[in-house]
Amino acid sequence: PKAQWNIAETNALLDYLLRNISEAGDGGNFKVSTFTSAATALATANLLTAGPPKTSKRCRNKWNSLKGTYREIQNYHNVSGAQWDNIKGAGIEGEAALEVFNSYVGSSTSRTSMRQFSNSGWLFYDKVVEILPNGT
Repeated sequence: PKAQWNIAETNALLDYLLRNISEAGDGGNFKVSTFTSAATALATANLLTAGPPKTSKRCRNKWNSLKGTYREIQNYHNVSGAQWDNIKGAGIEGEAALEVFNSYVGSSTSRTSMRQFSNSGWLFYDKVVEILPNGT
């Protein structure tokens, strides 16, 4: 079964990684042992609301997914005419902003996940930035 992450579990994973940031390597990559310990911490915290328990592999996959979302936001932010803030997301107001956003999102199927951020920020942005301060 596929892992289902609630907000509390995701925040707990990010908090764990922040507390253990010294274990991060290049690109915000953590060792398997870090994810094993994170899975144990999540189980102990008893935050599971749905789906199977979080394993080391599921924690690593979630972290990779979070990094991917962060990188996609950073890529969008670097597009000429694009803007981002963590309250309004892409802050689509007006035809010009809508055109820039739709052009970006429509240019690749991998970018469709950005649609959710057209006018709302990303709850986990600030914590991911702390773990990946250089945008790696």
